[in-house]
Amino acid sequence: MFLFPLTYLASFFYAITKLFKKQVDGFLIFVIVGLPIYINAMSVSFMYGFSRWIPLLQSFKELAVLGACLLVATQIKQRPVLHLIDKLIIAFFAYTLLYAFVPIGSYSIMGKLMALKNLSFFCLLYFIGRFCDREQVNINKLFSFIVIVLLVATIVVFGERILNQHLHSFTGFSDYNFYFFNTDASGNYGLLWTLKQNLAQKGLAVYFPIHWSLRLPLF
Repeated sequence: MFLFPLTYLASFFYAITKLFKKQVDGFLIFVIVGLPIYINAMSVSFMYGFSRWIPLLQSFKELAVLGACLLVATQIKQRPVLHLIDKLIIAFFAYTLLYAFVPIGSYSIMGKLMALKNLSFFCLLYFIGRFCDREQVNINKLFSFIVIVLLVATIVVFGERILNQHLHSFTGFSDYNFYFFNTDASGNYGLLWTLKQNLAQKGLAVYFPIHWSLRLPLF
């Protein structure tokens, strides 16, 4: 299990090293390798007794995204031409921004701002990829990392199927959520309802289902 936090840290520091060299490809590898295992990296770190370090580890993703945004923004050489999808993403961000300040809903302003921060990452990641310098990106290299992640995911999901047990049952997932988010274990398997399919069957989803950008609901 220790491979989760180690892989997360390795991909983060690789991304930061590349960003200091003004290369965005390291950040893209962090997105491919580090972000999908974020929740498991945090819960395993908590399970091993590193609860005091969790807030710092949680902030690494924000630091990487902000660093990549600054790099891409400084490398834009001409005024970008916005396409339909770009405008839709901007409209989505404007909608979530408006909701954060409109006095409706049961969440506090701080809760809405935290949710806005998390949801805005989707927009930032999109525009980082949209406007990054293509000459810096080795598509074959990135595709190789995607294939590796998919192969590892396939192996793990086969292990889940053989054991008929969620991976999250071994990573301290429920304890991590209760400690940091005051979220009690729920669902039929003591995890979250997200890890359940129809008819109460187990949703063996490896390390992808509980994404970091969905930690706080906006609505």
